[in-house]
Amino acid sequence: MVRLSREYAVLKQRSHTAENVIKKREPGFTLFSFLEKAAGKAGVKRHIKYMKPSSSKAEGGWKETMVEMKLDKISLKRLMDYLYGIELSKKAIQIKRCAVTENKGRKGSLDVILQVVTLEAP
Repeated sequence: MVRLSREYAVLKQRSHTAENVIKKREPGFTLFSFLEKAAGKAGVKRHIKYMKPSSSKAEGGWKETMVEMKLDKISLKRLMDYLYGIELSKKAIQIKRCAVTENKGRKGSLDVILQVVTLEAP
């Protein structure tokens, strides 16, 4: 019982931390524009085939925002730089899905489909 109580306290603290990070984002923050800027910084903007935004209601009035994007003919290094920039942005953004296949036409390059998600405060 004590162990469960400690685990609950840790989870509650993490929840408050994530909520604070989300609420401290700059006004007008959107996942779509963040990913576009991060792509420019990582040098992968020209590899973007498409970006499809969507959103759904989450618990407590929160909204989950997702962007599915496809990157074509990208090197592993550039992909890693891009993923690193997203995950370590301290903006409570997560890679939900990452499907990687070898590009058939260009040896040594990859085709990637990413699903990136975040929550927005009510």
